[in-house]
Amino acid sequence: MSDEAHVAVESPSGNFELTLPWSATVGELFDQARARAGAGDFEFSCRDGVTMMNKLERTLQELRDRRICPKREFVLLSTPR
Repeated sequence: MSDEAHVAVESPSGNFELTLPWSATVGELFDQARARAGAGDFEFSCRDGVTMMNKLERTLQELRDRRICPKREFVLLSTPR
């Protein structure tokens, strides 16, 4: 298992990947994605489409350990304003 979480970010300004420590909160993930994408609103989900918007207070490690996304494939999708 990797020491870091990799999160795909899909935004109007382009797609990219963020690498964060597992101890990062989802809020920190959003902050980094917004900074890199130049702003925007995102929805956090598993790559298979299961939403995780009700888990925003969790750390990425909690999501990993609880097997919320069994494949540990996370994605932030830009949402229309």
